[in-house]
Amino acid sequence: MKRKSETLRQQIIEATTDLIITSGIAATSTVKVAQLVKTSQSNLYKYFNNRQALLLAVFEYHQQLLFPAESELPTAATFDQLVSFCRQEIAFADANPRTIQVIAAFRAQPELHAQLPAIAANPVLQSLFVALQREQAAGVIKSLPGEFLAEGVFAIIVNYTTAKLAHEPYLNALSQADVLQLIEDLVRTH
Repeated sequence: MKRKSETLRQQIIEATTDLIITSGIAATSTVKVAQLVKTSQSNLYKYFNNRQALLLAVFEYHQQLLFPAESELPTAATFDQLVSFCRQEIAFADANPRTIQVIAAFRAQPELHAQLPAIAANPVLQSLFVALQREQAAGVIKSLPGEFLAEGVFAIIVNYTTAKLAHEPYLNALSQADVLQLIEDLVRTH
């Protein structure tokens, strides 16, 4: 039996990423991925048991890029630290728009939500939600479901990233500070 190659596995992840971005999740097939990587579909199945496993691996890969374990927030994070975390994520989005596009594509598919990793499975997201709940209890952040607020924050980052990719003319009048202010206005009590 042929040994698995980490290089080929990464090429499969990247080819799937390209297809998701250009064609969407529904149009991403193992046949198309295998063609892009110039390997057989049966060889692709040595790395991923099926299309669903491949898609989940792509999501997890990009989620790990977006939320690396070393960026974990302390559970006693303050509102200012949460804003700083958002600033880091916006900077990440500027440097890695493909990751934002892929995660947004998955988040836009309600039928996939149940198959995606839970918040508790990611230490960064888990610490983020602990801090968010504590700040809600202190009356600093709006008392709305944390997941809903997080989706709103992510939507702002996605829209900002998409506008940058599209070279929207209004971006000349929009800074990262404006985006952070919009996020703060969304979540903070006044």
